[in-house]
Amino acid sequence: MEYRTQRVEQTIEAEPLLPLQLTDWLWLMTKPKINLLDSKPFNNSAEMEIDRSIGVGDLQIPVVLVPSAEHLIFGTGPTFVLPTATSDQLGDGKWEVGPAAAVGYRSARFLAAVFAQQWWSFAGSVFRDDVSKFNAQYFLTYFLPEGWSVGMSPTIMVNWKDAKSQQLTLPVGLGVGKVLKFGESITFKLGVEFDYMVIRPNNFGQRMSLQFKLTPVLPELHRGPIFGGS
Repeated sequence: MEYRTQRVEQTIEAEPLLPLQLTDWLWLMTKPKINLLDSKPFNNSAEMEIDRSIGVGDLQIPVVLVPSAEHLIFGTGPTFVLPTATSDQLGDGKWEVGPAAAVGYRSARFLAAVFAQQWWSFAGSVFRDDVSKFNAQYFLTYFLPEGWSVGMSPTIMVNWKDAKSQQLTLPVGLGVGKVLKFGESITFKLGVEFDYMVIRPNNFGQRMSLQFKLTPVLPELHRGPIFGGS
């Protein structure tokens, strides 16, 4: 039981959504993500035991252009990873870049979408391995009255540099959320979700996760279109 307790990872993650309206029909969306506090277990082969690293993780910054549409969701752009982690176990130690894309459909009652990112390393510590990894967060949500929703938004992860049997993490889950509004400009979503990894790396792969979510939607960085606004 003590061994299993040592393998539990606790994280506090920040992932605000920042919209910027460029024209009447085009938006720039960014959703930076960083683990502000990560308590991560790892296999310390030198001491033949499980050790733990605590600190800040790498910073992900996707920048996606999204045309305005009533129901369809489509956007694409670059995504970056900055090596801000405070220890080797909490980050890649590399500067990374790649493409990002979002596709989906949203109605008044239902959301189905995928937000995918691929990163390759191009600079950073020469003592760390090169990076080629892929993340795809998929959203299946049903909206209920009074701001409630049920669904899931787990993230598929692929590390192309690992052996084929160790590359894929495929989760499924179920959660509930509630949108709260304070005044005209403060909106955020509270939620809880349980995910189970139906496919995972055999070597120390994540088995399940329980997430408590606080997702702020920050005010527009600029009110109205920046270019050619009517």
